[in-house]
Amino acid sequence: MKLTLACLLILALVAGAACTQAPGAPPETDLPPANGEKAEAPLTSTTPPDTAEDEEAPPPATVTEEDIEAARQVVFAYLDALNSYDLEGVLACMEESWGQEREASLTSEIGQMETFGVTLGVEEEAEPAINADETIEIKIKLDVPMPMPDRHVTYQLMKIDGEWKICFAE
Repeated sequence: MKLTLACLLILALVAGAACTQAPGAPPETDLPPANGEKAEAPLTSTTPPDTAEDEEAPPPATVTEEDIEAARQVVFAYLDALNSYDLEGVLACMEESWGQEREASLTSEIGQMETFGVTLGVEEEAEPAINADETIEIKIKLDVPMPMPDRHVTYQLMKIDGEWKICFAE
């Protein structure tokens, strides 16, 4: 029974929906005219609208050491809430749509953890990594009660309205 619970718990902790982006349309291509025919002029203009030269694009946001520390604290708060069987605390650390999607399974997992008195040992495995899309990845080693081996989970966090939230875990 404990083995089944541990397996279910690990699968639930590791599974998650990825932060997704809508796929873009394929780029348009201009094919040369066939058999030496002349190309027709396009019916619509494809030139970009004029922009003022004095307008500058806003500088790209950069991830600071404070951001990394804040993201790290969110992951540890998430795991503390999980170990405290606090569903609201767990959901507060997650990106809203991902948390809503996982709420039912989290409720079940937390109930099982509480029933058997399971708590997870937590250890950061490596320095956080900053991705090109300015998300932060934090790798955690979870010490799962016997007989299961330790699990390695990577949490991905994104900044939403000035706060770091977990948006994916694998």
